[in-house]
Amino acid sequence: MHESLQTMVDTAASVRRSETRIHEAYLEAMGVAGDNPEHPSVLAVVQQNRLTKFEIHESVLDYYRNMPRTAERDPNVELAIYINVIIRGAFEDWHQDLQQRLRQS
Repeated sequence: MHESLQTMVDTAASVRRSETRIHEAYLEAMGVAGDNPEHPSVLAVVQQNRLTKFEIHESVLDYYRNMPRTAERDPNVELAIYINVIIRGAFEDWHQDLQQRLRQS
């Protein structure tokens, strides 16, 4: 085989190995976030850049459901913010895990 052709074949094989490592890291990475590390009442799990699990305890819903609405406070908005912060934390945790796995490979 010609030397320049062998270089191209070797480079293609290297690219395939890199793609495989990236794909494996993507499949294995996971992000988790909750409102309490020991006993979360809201929990979000992210895998493959998707929210795959979300749990919220009834007590959290009751808290916001029973919160009085005022001109300054809307319980629905506050609940949405609370939930979104946890979901964003799970996505951030997933992204950090993915980056760490890619650095290790």
